[in-house]
Amino acid sequence: MSRTQVIERERRLRPWAAICAILPLVLYMAAQIIETNAGLEVSGLATEQLRSIDENSQALLYASIARAIGFALLAVPLVYLFRAAQARTDRVNSLFLGIVIIGPVLLAAQGLITWSAQSDVAAQFVAQSPGVGDIYSLADNLAEDSGALSTATGLVLPGMLALIFSMIYVPLWAVRTGLLSRFFGTLGMALGASIILLLQIALLLILCWFLYFALIILGRIPNGRPPAWDAGEAVPRPAPGSEQLAAAGVPAAVVEGDATEIPGVDENPNAARRERAKRRKRKRRS
Repeated sequence: MSRTQVIERERRLRPWAAICAILPLVLYMAAQIIETNAGLEVSGLATEQLRSIDENSQALLYASIARAIGFALLAVPLVYLFRAAQARTDRVNSLFLGIVIIGPVLLAAQGLITWSAQSDVAAQFVAQSPGVGDIYSLADNLAEDSGALSTATGLVLPGMLALIFSMIYVPLWAVRTGLLSRFFGTLGMALGASIILLLQIALLLILCWFLYFALIILGRIPNGRPPAWDAGEAVPRPAPGSEQLAAAGVPAAVVEGDATEIPGVDENPNAARRERAKRRKRKRRS
């Protein structure tokens, strides 16, 4: 694909990528507001949580749909950035595109399956709890017997691992090709890695990262888009300090200064000893 074709493709898809980068944060916040307004019980005893889920099943559905759509939409800007980097270097492995897509999709599916499983378990608990002595064991047994809940739990790990990989691999090559600044690209990689330790906070910050990414590709930041976007080819960012050297007329790889050879540095440390031994032999012969 020629540079002109790359630039035209990215220009045509840019608005869609920007919209899909902005909406996840909006939908995530909307889901939080829906759950808060519904009074959903998210802490306390499991039995109380199940009753709260059953009472607010409809609101929980709306929140789950909003959150699932938001996670699924993340695949669009990730693929957009992946393709942009791939068009500027042959070192981006096209086989990894599937991982980039599957991460957000798995997280979206996991959210919807979780709602379905929790609503089913909550409905069974409310229906069976009257007259049951040990309601806590009933809640545990219903959760353990739910195949849908087990499926939802099993989707969390592969979805998170795929998203972590995407948030490290894609920004890495975006930085190397000049599509993102070193700071912003490194920030994206750090946020991706932090999912392991700070799941909820990291996900929220990643959504904020994509919001700013939308502003970058739209040219709505103070310095505009990095030059690589309009060039249609890789324009690596200069190394730290190289701009000052270039302004002074000094090549980045050259350091000014005088070098003086230090006698004896490169000599064999045993050379002097051997020389003295030779002198003693000559004296004995004479």
